[in-house]
Amino acid sequence: MKEMFADKKNLRAALALGVAAATFVVFAPAIKNGFVNWDDLGALLDNRHYRGFGWQNLKWMFTTFHMGLYQPLSWLTYALDHALWGMNPHGYHLTNILLHAAGASVFFLLCAELLRAARPEKEAGRGLLFSAAFAALFFSLHPLRVESVAWVTERRDVLSGLFYLLSIYWYVRARAAAAGQTRPASLGLSLAAFVLALLSKGITVTLPAALLLLDLYPLRRLPPQPKLWFSPQARPVWREKLPYLVLGALFAAAGYAAQGSALRSFGEFGLGDRALHSLYSTMLYAAKTALPLNLSPLYQLSGGALPVYLFGGLSFIIVTAALFFLRGRWPAGAAAWAFYLVTLAPVMGIVKFGAQAAADRYTYLSCLSFALLAGAGFLAAWRAAEGKYRGLSSAAACAVLLALAWSTNAQIKVWRDSETLWNRVLALDPGIDLAHNNLGTELLALGRAQEAFGHFEEALRLNPAYPGAHYNLGKYYEEKGLNPEAAEHYAEALRLDPRFARAGYNLGLLFEKQGKTGPALFYYEQAIKGDPGFAGAHYNAGTLLAALGELARAAGHFTEAVRIDPQYADAHTNLCAMLAAQGRLEDGIAHCSIALKLDPRNTKAHYNMALALASGGNRDEAARHYLAALELNPQFAEAHFNLAQLLAASGDKAGAAAHYALAIRLNPRLAPAPNR
Repeated sequence: MKEMFADKKNLRAALALGVAAATFVVFAPAIKNGFVNWDDLGALLDNRHYRGFGWQNLKWMFTTFHMGLYQPLSWLTYALDHALWGMNPHGYHLTNILLHAAGASVFFLLCAELLRAARPEKEAGRGLLFSAAFAALFFSLHPLRVESVAWVTERRDVLSGLFYLLSIYWYVRARAAAAGQTRPASLGLSLAAFVLALLSKGITVTLPAALLLLDLYPLRRLPPQPKLWFSPQARPVWREKLPYLVLGALFAAAGYAAQGSALRSFGEFGLGDRALHSLYSTMLYAAKTALPLNLSPLYQLSGGALPVYLFGGLSFIIVTAALFFLRGRWPAGAAAWAFYLVTLAPVMGIVKFGAQAAADRYTYLSCLSFALLAGAGFLAAWRAAEGKYRGLSSAAACAVLLALAWSTNAQIKVWRDSETLWNRVLALDPGIDLAHNNLGTELLALGRAQEAFGHFEEALRLNPAYPGAHYNLGKYYEEKGLNPEAAEHYAEALRLDPRFARAGYNLGLLFEKQGKTGPALFYYEQAIKGDPGFAGAHYNAGTLLAALGELARAAGHFTEAVRIDPQYADAHTNLCAMLAAQGRLEDGIAHCSIALKLDPRNTKAHYNMALALASGGNRDEAARHYLAALELNPQFAEAHFNLAQLLAASGDKAGAAAHYALAIRLNPRLAPAPNR
């Protein structure tokens, strides 16, 4: 065994596998976790579009900005998960962990290359490989990684991170032994990996800038003097970046467009506040990398120049200035800090998205340089020490990794389920309205309505203009049968956020239950304005319009419902009836056929199919579908009545009489007026 690992290639392969295995083992408990009611709902549980590899599914994946993101490759991995596991969350968690472990292994290989490039005059022995392994595990086992791995929605982090690292690795490998030359094949692989990273998550647009920083140090392809960066000798370095820059610019524009609805206005947070928040979050991540205590899934965003923000800004200036002045004596420190800032820039906070001041998931790429710096520190200690002192430095490194693994294990438990998640957030900061609202949502789903009510009330006390809390209070009152109070809160949610589709939809349902067709239709249409892709709202609007005799408008809504959700059997069923009533029998029959393929026990689909077939003169097939409907629902009076008419027309008077008698008994109004 010792002889085998004396070969550096064997040791390199063993350590790459070991890093992946250790990462998998530490994160394996996350497989037992469930989905959580924070983005998992909108991204996965309430979203049918990614479930399959049909043309409509693929078209949606590659064209949608759903939830403010363009991530077609991430959607494809969810489609694969769904094909393998259905909606079992454990399989989705397994995929996240495998991707993270693979990324850790690639990072090990990259660290080995970069540590070698930093000190090419030093022997690249076992110490270098052990240092690269330490750096990779420092990254992969750090509890700051938990949010990206244990939260299924953040698949995009681990997937894009894997391809981001592969792109850098192939870029570094592209440097040939002969000075000034590159391997075109390796550069091609790097560019291909960059495209895959961009298709996984837009934050990877920072790669061209990251590569330029690596060209400065440790690759030294650009001279340290800025005035020489654009010299003739340096131009090939810039030319190589052109394809990266073009791709990055395109995806950056797409990402900005996708996040439009989530952008916070300067009226909410001015430029000064944003600058302070950005510097604070920058120092927060650095501090929590060094000392990962009190990690929270949500760090609340507050306005104003709070002392903690001012301290963060001052700390940033001091650290940045110190590293700038030390750049000649300690280029690794300056390069690591610059890489950190560049990769963090899209989520630093100048352009604000959402309600968070910071988020652990934003460190997935940005803190790679800190891990590499930790590996460089271990390598320096290894080279400086001999004998037992090397053993002490190795023991210290192992102790650090064990401490990180222990902390990560504890953090994974936070993401076990929604109740645990939001209780943890509130334990750290009880003043977060979103946490109260989401905990209340989970408690309401668990049947603990009174506990839920308390959290909704607290959310509104903290933020009276919170549409989500008003909506959930509406649900609470509706479950209690207090419809006027429910309608009041739904209406307030819709007033605060006119695009709150669910609030409009629930108002429509309340009015429909009261038989108030006009207001119900109005609110369904409001829901559709808020979310044109809300298939259920289209379906309900179509149903009301059909009852009002507006068949063409009803057909339009049913058509839209099945376009949005091709698996919506009831919408296909109703569209069949609308089209048949307008004389489009073949189109109607086609939609009833789809409905019956999706749900062979759909009574109404059999009935509507029979109506369409009978209108087209196909009495035998129509009778077969009436019988199928009656087998599913023997109390279906209209099916008995229509079947009786078909049987009478075909000469089966006994059969017709029997079904006619059943129809009249079940619904006397079907009898001719003199016989009632």
